[in-house]
Amino acid sequence: MNKVIKENWFLVPIVIVVSAFFFLFLKNKNSTTPINKVETKNIQVNPLVKGDHNIYENSYYGFSIAYPTGWSRSAPSGNNDGVVFYAGDSSVDMRVFASSNSGNLFESNTLVLDNGNIATIIEADVQGNKLLRVYFIKNDIKYEFYAEAQPGYYEKNKELLLQVARSLEIK
Repeated sequence: MNKVIKENWFLVPIVIVVSAFFFLFLKNKNSTTPINKVETKNIQVNPLVKGDHNIYENSYYGFSIAYPTGWSRSAPSGNNDGVVFYAGDSSVDMRVFASSNSGNLFESNTLVLDNGNIATIIEADVQGNKLLRVYFIKNDIKYEFYAEAQPGYYEKNKELLLQVARSLEIK
């Protein structure tokens, strides 16, 4: 036994360092704000009915999205990356924007948009609200529809939110 230890003494510090790394990594990984994941597999959504929606067009990033005529929207943001939508409920936060691609921190699935593009869809429970993010990346630009709402609003309007998200398209 002593011979084995003497011959392999150099492995002890390596094992200690590797063990410490995994302990610290797993500890830090679990210390983030908890997010309850929602299953979003094989989502099928009908497109918005023609004539029942307006179109927002972003000429800076070259995309558009349809939204219901009952909603209003903000003026474009100062950096012209997108707009905020208003649906008559101040607790609902919905946005569409584009940005440089910076990766994804959530578990996600895919959604086929009306134009056939494949987008990433994320649904999550965040601090008591429901979060929906639908985005796709083309030429290192991330195009995204984002909605955060109280659970009652979200469940009542989920189909409509997904219809709006599916209409996102690059011009």
